[in-house]
Amino acid sequence: VAIADDAVWVTDSLDGNVARIDPESSTKVQTVSVGSQPVGIVSGPLGLWVANTGDRTLMQIDPVRGRVKKTIALATGVAAANSGSETLAVFLHRVPVGKRASGR
Repeated sequence: VAIADDAVWVTDSLDGNVARIDPESSTKVQTVSVGSQPVGIVSGPLGLWVANTGDRTLMQIDPVRGRVKKTIALATGVAAANSGSETLAVFLHRVPVGKRASGR
């Protein structure tokens, strides 16, 4: 779950999409098709980022237009998507994926 552009964004791993929810009415107002099995979503200054485990991709979504801006293929052996939004947020801050922080 992520908050962006006055909306709540939720991944649906069964249907391979992200839903935009109006927080005032609690209704789905838009669906954006993303990769296979989206499991993590985070909001940041460059928009929304969605991690898809099924096709090992990271997608950038423009929350204003409600469309995919960029798709990045994740390398074999990268498990950034498997831990959901926390790992996704770390990936976006350019911490090497697959290595754990040393307590700093």
